Amino acid sequence: MTGKAPDFFLLHRASRGQILLLVALVVVLPPLVLWLAELAVGLVAGERARGLLHWGLVTGLLVLLAVEAGKDLLPLRGRRLVLAALLAGVAVGLLYWRWPPLRLWLRYLAPAPLVFALLFATASPTAQLILPSRTAGKAVPVRTDPSRPLPPVVMILFDEFPLQALLDSSGHIDARVYPHFAEFANQATWYRNATAVSGLTEFAVPALLDGLADADLVIGSRYVPGGRTVNWSRSREAISRGGNTYVRLALGVPVHDGTAGYRAYRREVLEELPVEAVRSNGYCFQIEMVHKAWQEGFRVVEVPITFTERASGVSKMSRQIVAEALLRVTQWALTGGRRRARRHHPRSVAREAG
Repeated sequence: MTGKAPDFFLLHRASRGQILLLVALVVVLPPLVLWLAELAVGLVAGERARGLLHWGLVTGLLVLLAVEAGKDLLPLRGRRLVLAALLAGVAVGLLYWRWPPLRLWLRYLAPAPLVFALLFATASPTAQLILPSRTAGKAVPVRTDPSRPLPPVVMILFDEFPLQALLDSSGHIDARVYPHFAEFANQATWYRNATAVSGLTEFAVPALLDGLADADLVIGSRYVPGGRTVNWSRSREAISRGGNTYVRLALGVPVHDGTAGYRAYRREVLEELPVEAVRSNGYCFQIEMVHKAWQEGFRVVEVPITFTERASGVSKMSRQIVAEALLRVTQWALTGGRRRARRHHPRSVAREAG
């Protein structure tokens, strides 16, 4: 975990020596404690007791390994996952006890922790905090084109940035330690809880902000010309496209991707919509918000984005979410959901434009 997310070490301002010391403790200390426990039992209770303890420790480690593997390979969670891991660990443990080739194979794997430690220190993202920097002392020139006018909006994304490391005890940027960051935050709009989860975010965010120039709600859409999905199965895309088509036909909302969560609202929309009356959960929440905005006369536009499937984690999609969206959209369509309260809301940019 710490290999993939070096934020932990940055947050605690760990030095190179402290990181290596932690790696050494994790690699050496657990097997050393287990070996000393076996040695003590052997001296006190005899070799047979030591062998039973050794088998119990190996079986326990196999159970823990089965739990971690089951999280990725099985749909089980909670007690069922623990029970399945326990059965698998005990089964392999018995095989380890009865079958010498398995014991020999595991003996050959004994240096594996050292290999993992080496990979952690040389090939993981955290390795950048351990290995000497190749670009230290080399300034990177900033190239600008004086003939081109400055853009109206400049957004800077600090991806995988350890926010807590910048803050003081009051939750503000520590101006004493980080004066330039503090000055930057005071002169700009700081989205402190925003995250960038894709390499394409730096292209999608400016498109959303540009869209707000003449729209009240901008949706990053997968299903308009230029939009696409990456690493999605055909069945999942068919379900998503079919659901959004049903929303568009049933409610009359001129939106092709009403379930998209990548969107930007003007403040006036959130101030005028009865947000507290929204009762939907899951992806239906996104549909209800765009539906209410359209009914109240706000302008909704879509900009194309490339949506990449998550690299880790579990999808929140479920049968209950699909059923809720289908029932609520049908209910809205049958109770006047296709009618708009007004063509242009008084606070809409469409009205301001003429």
